[in-house]
Amino acid sequence: MGLTVQVKAELEELAGTCIRLGDGEQPEMIWLKEHYERFRSMEGIFKKNEADELSRKSVWMKRGSDTRNPV
Repeated sequence: MGLTVQVKAELEELAGTCIRLGDGEQPEMIWLKEHYERFRSMEGIFKKNEADELSRKSVWMKRGSDTRNPV
């Protein structure tokens, strides 16, 4: 039992739509980047590595972990 020509065409169109939509940036990533930039701005941090380090320290301190040993 094979696919009809119409079903095959509809599947190809759907696949093309999915591929086109997948090319854009996901809404979650846009939100995350905006939140991260707001965090950097509020903390007065301009270098990404400094913001990353502060973020890691904050998470580890909440967990009660040593910031030098994340395991």
